[in-house]
Amino acid sequence: MSYKEIDIRKALDAVAEGKKVYMLVRLASDATVMDLQASQAFMIESEVQNRVEPKKQVWPPKKDPKVIDHGKIVACYKAGRTVAWIADETGCSHQTVINHLKKEGIYKNDK
Repeated sequence: MSYKEIDIRKALDAVAEGKKVYMLVRLASDATVMDLQASQAFMIESEVQNRVEPKKQVWPPKKDPKVIDHGKIVACYKAGRTVAWIADETGCSHQTVINHLKKEGIYKNDK
């Protein structure tokens, strides 16, 4: 919340409406009602105009799914390229290349 300065009439109206009103008064240890009446300013809580709420950040940040060219992986493998070479070429992991090749039924495990 922020506060804005208002005059005594607006302060009285705000109190009548049930709003919280604050007075700025310099008080000494022997302050009297007269001192309170000589208040220097009145403040009321006000809504901040045009306040932009920060966006909530999702953690970890979501990434757009990577588009992998299945046809390129299959064609390179059929052309005799290694799984490691295909992974480097397409920018994906070795296991991703193997998974694509297994979908086609052409991956040969040389163990």
